[in-house]
Amino acid sequence: MIYRNYDYFLTIVKTGSLTKAAEILYITQPSLSKYLSRLEENLNIQLFDRSRSPLTLTYAGKLYLEYINTIIRMNQQLQMSFDEIRNDEAGEVTMGIASWRSSIIMPTLLPLFHSRYPNIKVNVIEGKSYSFESAMMNNQVDFCYMTIPSNFSMAVIHESLGMEKIYLAGNADHPAVQEALKQPLGPNGMPCFDVKKLNDERFINMKPGQRLAQLNLQFFDSYQVRFREIWSTENMDTAINMVNCTDYFTTVPALGRRMNYIPEKVVLFEVGDPVFEWEVAIVYPKNAHISHVTRLLIDTIQELYRPDSAFFSESKEQVNVVDR
Repeated sequence: MIYRNYDYFLTIVKTGSLTKAAEILYITQPSLSKYLSRLEENLNIQLFDRSRSPLTLTYAGKLYLEYINTIIRMNQQLQMSFDEIRNDEAGEVTMGIASWRSSIIMPTLLPLFHSRYPNIKVNVIEGKSYSFESAMMNNQVDFCYMTIPSNFSMAVIHESLGMEKIYLAGNADHPAVQEALKQPLGPNGMPCFDVKKLNDERFINMKPGQRLAQLNLQFFDSYQVRFREIWSTENMDTAINMVNCTDYFTTVPALGRRMNYIPEKVVLFEVGDPVFEWEVAIVYPKNAHISHVTRLLIDTIQELYRPDSAFFSESKEQVNVVDR
């Protein structure tokens, strides 16, 4: 549907005149007119309204222009990727990631990535998940490493990294925690907690707008749990440290099990049937260009999430379970 001399069509669009376009292209006006007639005949549709001066595109012509521009953009992106490969995998990539998640995974991800691709610079924009939509729309990041968004207004693509459990965190001195620890461990070797026994307890949630805050409310509401008090923070470290010294409960995503700073008195439980979890993914705009160097970083993140990855298998040993 697209022909070798599509620049002829673009020049006619730009000038609005066959005569002016022919002068720019250094061809005769009859030759250009013949080209356009043949093009419209092959497409079986009229591209220009010849009753107006300058020439204007018909609706079909606008669609054809959009098609050509898409082809040009794809060719440019492909050439950029080829250039990156020829340049010994050198370049720059920017990713968006939640601050708490960054503090856990970056000390493993960045040294691993830089050992393989020393000529690729990795920029990291940390923040809250609700801020990442504007970051992607404004081309401030190449992709985001986050939970799948539920309220983004823009069209996005996600590459799933898998489901991540969300654990309940409680203080080992709390009577309900002590009672739960007397029960048999779950099939994954984790202690379990009866969600309904959280009624009238105190809970620490994330600030409104944060993805985990929304999921927490939905999850506990589905079990008709009513907390006596809900205190909120935007910092997961604060929530965990509060649990360590008070009778509050909070939730911690599975990646949090790798936190070396989980205090001694904090115990993590699996909750829910089915178990409480969310999906983690690589997210980017639908029409985004994923360059070769960007793909290398995405592939490295996906490698860390493989079932046989040492990164997550090690985390299984990093959960507090007090003496039973």
